[in-house]
Amino acid sequence: MSIKVDTMLFELAKLREKHQEAQEAAKRAQEVLETEPLWQKVQSFKTDAAVVGELVGKLETEIKNVAIEEYMINGVKDKGGVQIKVFTNLEYDEQAAVNYCLAHQHATLLKLDKRGFEKVAKELKPEFVKIEEVARAQIATDLSEYLEK
Repeated sequence: MSIKVDTMLFELAKLREKHQEAQEAAKRAQEVLETEPLWQKVQSFKTDAAVVGELVGKLETEIKNVAIEEYMINGVKDKGGVQIKVFTNLEYDEQAAVNYCLAHQHATLLKLDKRGFEKVAKELKPEFVKIEEVARAQIATDLSEYLEK
């Protein structure tokens, strides 16, 4: 490689080394911190909050289910703290929908599978597709040899 790339790789290797040292220092500091009573208290509060949060989620789901059951019986949508909203849900066969869109001039509603198309286009080489090789650089994980220079 050129002197410019070698110099940049040396700088990158130094930065990676500093990054690793900083991560290790943070890990050691956290290990010390985790033995402190205040840290343990904070973790206890976090655990309590997670447990209560899970209970809140379960009760919210149960309230919603009961409110929907009552709505189905009496048709009342607003119960003070709970409102029922009705949405339209569509279920259909995807292939039938594609066929319908193509048959009724709604092709603009169809989304292109780019990955699938590009795989096929590489093989079939349609004239409207420009195919070119593009160089990309990949930096080695281990740059220790540049630190030794």
